Amino acid sequence: MDIYDKNNEIIQVKSIEINFPVIKVNSTENGKSASLSPVPVCYYTQDENVISAKWSMKGCKTVYENYVKNGVTCVCDHLTSFVILMKPKPVPTNENDILSLLTTVGLSISSLFLIITLVIICIFRDLRNSERYKIMRHLVIALLCVNCFFLLLEVDAKESIPCNVLAAFLHYSLLAAFSWMLIISTDLFMKIKRPFADHSKRFTYCRFIGWIGPVIVVAVTAGITRENYASDKCWLDTESGTIWSFILIVCLTNLIIIVQLCVIGYVTFEKSKIPDQSKEEIQRFIRIRNMFHGILLLAPAVGLPWIFGVIIVFCDWKVVEYIYVVLNSMQGFFVWLSQCAFSKEVRQTIKKRFNNRVKHHSSVATVSSVTYKRNRVIIEDM
Repeated sequence: MDIYDKNNEIIQVKSIEINFPVIKVNSTENGKSASLSPVPVCYYTQDENVISAKWSMKGCKTVYENYVKNGVTCVCDHLTSFVILMKPKPVPTNENDILSLLTTVGLSISSLFLIITLVIICIFRDLRNSERYKIMRHLVIALLCVNCFFLLLEVDAKESIPCNVLAAFLHYSLLAAFSWMLIISTDLFMKIKRPFADHSKRFTYCRFIGWIGPVIVVAVTAGITRENYASDKCWLDTESGTIWSFILIVCLTNLIIIVQLCVIGYVTFEKSKIPDQSKEEIQRFIRIRNMFHGILLLAPAVGLPWIFGVIIVFCDWKVVEYIYVVLNSMQGFFVWLSQCAFSKEVRQTIKKRFNNRVKHHSSVATVSSVTYKRNRVIIEDM
C-alpha cells in the first residue's frame, strides 16, 4: 500500500488506526428499541471541499464495541480526511434474515441433489465411461464449489484479505460452471455438425479450458483491479467496475449457448424427417435427441438465475432477490431431474445393474439348491 506524506514521499505501512474520542448518543426516542439505534461508521474523502465531497467507507473497518465509553477506531489502508457518521444498523428487519435462511436451506438442498447426481454418475461404470457424463461430472463439481462458497458468504468476513480470497474463489467457481456448461453445449453442437468425427480427443482439451481458463480470467481481473477487486460483501466490486468482468462473460456464454441450442434443435428437427436411415444413424440420432432434451432443461437451471443476479446489481428490488435465491437454490434439483430422473441412459443403466444382480442371485440360489440335493442323495446312499 502506498501512502504519501506532505513531501509526496511514499510511506510503507500495512494499516492505519485512528481513534476518535467518546461519542455521546442521545437516548432512544418514543420508546424505540436500542437495536434500531444508529451505529458509527468510518467514512473518508479525498476532496478538500467538504461540502461537495463524496464520502466512502471502502478500505476502512469500523471498530465500535461499546463506543459510548471507549470511542470509535477506524482501521484503514490509507490516510485522507476522516469523519464518523451515524447510520442505521444493517440488520434492523427480519427481511435479511429470511433471505439468509432461504439461501442456506436452498443451497443445502441443491448441494444434496448435486451429490446424489455425482454419486450416480460415479457408481455405474457405463456412466463413468460415457462422454456425456464425463463432462457432466465436472459441471456438477463446479456447481458444488459454487454452493460451498455461497454458503461461506453467510459468514461475515471482516478482514479484507479473507474477503478478497473468498470473492476470488467464488468468481473462479462460477466461471468454471459456465465454462463446463458451454463445453456441454459445444460438444453436442460438434457431434451434430460432424457426426462421424472422433470426438473423444476433444475432452482432453476441454479439461484445460474448463478449469484453467477461469484461473486466467480471475488472475488478470485481480491483477488489474488490485485493492478494488472485492467489495465489503466479499463479491466483485461494482463501484470500480470489476463486476463487469463477470457480467460480460456470463452474457456472452449464455448467448453462445442459446445460438448453439437453436442450431441443434433445427438440425435435429430436419434430420428427423429424413426417410430410410440406417440403424446406426437412427441410434446416433436418438442419443443426440436425448442429450438435446437434457440440455434444454439444464441450460435454464444454470443460466437463468444469473440473469436475475445481473438485475440485482443495477436494481435493488427485493422481489428479484427472492426470485434469484429460489432459482439459484433449485439448480441442484434441476441438474438431478434433467440428467438422472429424465435420462433414459441412466434408467437403462440402473435397470441393467438390477437385472444382473437378480440373475446373479438366482444363479447362486440354483447352484446352492443343486448342491444341497446332490449332497442329500450322497448321504442317503451311504
